[in-house]
Amino acid sequence: MNLLEFIRKESDLKIRSSIILATVSGLANGVILVVIVSTAEASSKGGEVDTHFFLMFLLAITIFVLSKRKIFGDVARVVESAIRRVRTRIADKVRHSDLQTLERMGASSIFNSITQDCLQISTSAPVIMNALQSAVMLVFALLYILYLSTLGFMITTVGILLAALVYEISRRKVLATLKNTSQKEREFFSIVDHIVNGFKENKVNSRRSSAVMRYMQNISNEVKELKIAAATRESINFLFSQTFFYILLGAIIFLLPVLTTPDEGEVLRIVTAVLFIVGPVSAVLVVVPLLSRVNIAIQHIYNLENELSNKISPESLEKIETEASIDFIDEPLPFAHSIKLTDIGFEHLNKSDVVFTLGPISELTVNKGEILFIEGGNGSGKSTLLKVLTGLYYPDQKTSIQVDEEIINRFNYASYRELFSVVFTDFHLTQKLFGLEKVEEEKVKALLLALKIENKTAYSNGTLSTVDLSTGQKKRLALVVSLLEDKEILIFDEVAADQDPAFKSYYYKELLPKLQENGKTIIAVTHDDMYFQYCDRKLKMLNGKVSRETHYKKGKITFDKEFTA
Repeated sequence: MNLLEFIRKESDLKIRSSIILATVSGLANGVILVVIVSTAEASSKGGEVDTHFFLMFLLAITIFVLSKRKIFGDVARVVESAIRRVRTRIADKVRHSDLQTLERMGASSIFNSITQDCLQISTSAPVIMNALQSAVMLVFALLYILYLSTLGFMITTVGILLAALVYEISRRKVLATLKNTSQKEREFFSIVDHIVNGFKENKVNSRRSSAVMRYMQNISNEVKELKIAAATRESINFLFSQTFFYILLGAIIFLLPVLTTPDEGEVLRIVTAVLFIVGPVSAVLVVVPLLSRVNIAIQHIYNLENELSNKISPESLEKIETEASIDFIDEPLPFAHSIKLTDIGFEHLNKSDVVFTLGPISELTVNKGEILFIEGGNGSGKSTLLKVLTGLYYPDQKTSIQVDEEIINRFNYASYRELFSVVFTDFHLTQKLFGLEKVEEEKVKALLLALKIENKTAYSNGTLSTVDLSTGQKKRLALVVSLLEDKEILIFDEVAADQDPAFKSYYYKELLPKLQENGKTIIAVTHDDMYFQYCDRKLKMLNGKVSRETHYKKGKITFDKEFTA
């Protein structure tokens, strides 16, 4: 897809008027050429300046300036309108995608497309439109040379065509280099992401840190060499275009008089016309590789969008395409008794290889109003189970999820997810409390006070003063946000970790029981065995399965069963 097709598809505004104005601007430029040559010739013969030529010159200049100014303004509006639309649509598709798709794609590819690729389109569009105006000027100038001399026209046209052919051959080589450069730059950005987001792991492991840096240096060197190669080829192209004009002027000055007997002043007029088209030809030639970059950027954007679209339900896709999904709110399913998961199974894939398997678990029930603890070592499947339970991962087709009497399928999955408020270990905080615009300020302040972070951050007009806190304080703040969401089921993944003993005691002995009294269902991942008696039921995970189930009543174990693998 090229730029014009992209604009036609994505922009609500029309670019036809800009194309017409570019044509008018090019014609005005051509009129300026004729007036200058004619007036200069008349002056050289001692004639007076023709007033009509002077008025034509002023009119042409005015049309050229006004049309050019209007073109750049209109093109900016049209292109930015298209970019806004595609960016918004991709962001909407990202939020409607499943978690597995985003984990596989990686954040860097999404960021690159909606930043670097869109920036490439945005900055290139005015240059391309200027090249269109230059192309019109070039055609007009060639017709003027044809009017002056058929042989001069043939020499000029053949020279330009040969130059364009050589330029195109070289451009194809540049294009291949640019494609490789784009791929390597994506790899480079991915490594930078590892350096930033993996700072803690790298900081405490110099071997790992050095390996990451060596890999980044290798990728960086490859990017450097590819960019140098592309820049060298482009500079050769540019040098060739400059040399070509000298050769063309030499052919007209030295060859034309040999092949024919030109009229008095004819060579000078043709030379002047050729000098006038130096800029337009350069603009047209320079824009060719630029168009290639734009087309690559557009292709990247649509490849990303298509990959996202393939993982979105037809219903959601229809809402996104009509921009009806932004203000659409899914209502939570009714939840009166229990959630039952039967034949639970899920496989983590790395390309085509299975790296972790959850289940099979014959049955798992979450009862309304209970406090359910989940324990297990790293890699036991706790987080994966929670993601399947909350609908972030789609389980195997054999798995059945049932809320009371309602079977969960693709039509009600979104409403099913609305039952949950989740604080995962890799939770994300924002200063602005999105979706909680109508929450009472006193309620937020009361929760900040209860969780003992009122002196670390403040709340006003829907925004927290800061989220730049310690790890434990951030978890408390995430807990505040979760409680403000007021969902039926609260899932806390190791929220008590990184907390001081006093807060842990408050969390298990006071906060969770109080939430249960208010009708909430709580699922908490925990390793704090000294507080296990404060739950109603505890599951132990091992190798992707439930290895033990323990029931408590008033702090006493009433049922304890170990399951064989």
